[in-house]
Amino acid sequence: MPDASMSLGWVIVYVDDPPATRAFYMRAFGLQGGFVAPSDTYAELDTGATRLAFAAYALGEGNFPGGVQPAPLDGRPPNVEIALVAQDVDAAFTRALEAGCSERRRRRTSRRASASPTCAIRLGRWWSSRRRCSPAGAML
Repeated sequence: MPDASMSLGWVIVYVDDPPATRAFYMRAFGLQGGFVAPSDTYAELDTGATRLAFAAYALGEGNFPGGVQPAPLDGRPPNVEIALVAQDVDAAFTRALEAGCSERRRRRTSRRASASPTCAIRLGRWWSSRRRCSPAGAML
């Protein structure tokens, strides 16, 4: 019987400008660049075993009947999270702010979790500097 097991290869987030989104994630979060399509409709980040990719909404229209639902630029975040892990949360948060993120709120410290600043990034996506389960939607 053939091996039918699978692994996660890509997380693809549909955005207005894949190369610009890729460049922003590289600046804000220190991620390494990967493949960019010559048509600029697709761009990847090298994030380890799984690639984080950004595709143009036009590709979504070609891949899915009716296209994909664009993420809102304000209001509630999309129903997807991209969790980024950092050893030095404060330094990662500072880097994100310097790259254009804006702080949204700081959560209260509790016995279970430390203070976890959250910031919103361009394109209506979210990012949190928490070490686990951090919203980043387009996200990523």
